[in-house]
Amino acid sequence: MFLEIKDLKKSFGTAENRTEVLKGIDFGSVDTVVIHYGTNDFTGNVAIDNATDDDDTSTLCGALRYALRKIQTAYPKIRVFISLPIYRKWDSVGAESYTNGNGKTLREFGTALAGVADEFNCPCIDGYKALGINTANASAFLADGTHLNEYGRQVFGEYIGGCLISPKT
Repeated sequence: MFLEIKDLKKSFGTAENRTEVLKGIDFGSVDTVVIHYGTNDFTGNVAIDNATDDDDTSTLCGALRYALRKIQTAYPKIRVFISLPIYRKWDSVGAESYTNGNGKTLREFGTALAGVADEFNCPCIDGYKALGINTANASAFLADGTHLNEYGRQVFGEYIGGCLISPKT
């Protein structure tokens, strides 16, 4: 099952709209879910993990573990893909060297998420690596340093589609 464009347009509204769209989905008929991580947790200085509590949902990895357990317990037939944060810039500083308030890089966040995906045998979609975006070519892919432009969306969409059709774990 895929959400139709009209449903996607509704989902970009308020949190209530997004919740209503999700409530209207029969997840028993869904075979694939993609959980895509952006950069909000990174820029919000969320801790990557808690060494003494793997289930700490205030951390990036703990929250993902929680979500994966919930999905896989309630809907064991759903195949879950984890899509890692893609490259971005902060003003003129690229993700290659930018560190957040906790001294972490975006790539460290992606590596940690990939580790959790591996714990749960979920395939990863690594657009950060696959798209080849870097400081020198970011303007070809990014509209504002963070969000993909039309070309970037096309390339990323094609990559995601390829991962879904022929997943590599």
